[in-house]
Amino acid sequence: MTTREFARSSSKPAAGDILLSHNHIALLHGLYDRPGGRAGSRAEWVKAAAPYAERMTSGWSSWCLRKSMVTIPTKCVKQEKRGRYMEASLTEVGRAILERNLGARVRGRGAYRGLASVDARMMIAQRSTLDDGLIRKAVEYAKAYGLPLLESNPPKAQRGRVFAVTTGLDKPFRIMCLEELEQRGPREWH
Repeated sequence: MTTREFARSSSKPAAGDILLSHNHIALLHGLYDRPGGRAGSRAEWVKAAAPYAERMTSGWSSWCLRKSMVTIPTKCVKQEKRGRYMEASLTEVGRAILERNLGARVRGRGAYRGLASVDARMMIAQRSTLDDGLIRKAVEYAKAYGLPLLESNPPKAQRGRVFAVTTGLDKPFRIMCLEELEQRGPREWH
């Protein structure tokens, strides 16, 4: 298998899955909320999809959604020109994706398992969640040696105080005095 063939095969979703972007998911949800799954114009469609785009990306713009309207798979949304406007209607495939009856993958975010699986705040919360065991281990270590875990503004009058410093809760702790701590700076210690 050549490098080009491998790159093509690895970027494809699993058999039966449809590859979409987070903007496509926002647009599908916008149509799903509309009566009959239809939007009379692209401006109306953007307005319906805006709340979902805000949940998925902090710096979204209407132009990103408009560009995604052109690239959305035709089996998910049917678009027809009606006079001056482009009317969009949700197809059965698009409805099946949102109702999770048909597999879909969101580019850069993995399998689509409902709105929570592409929600930016939920994804950050999942990534930043620490294992309870690691937190307990850090607390036990600090209690065993009588050391404070964190102190944002250590009192300068108490120069004899030592600190347990680490670059992560899964990394070993190092004992430091206040002078060493000030030299390393607050960006490096936790």
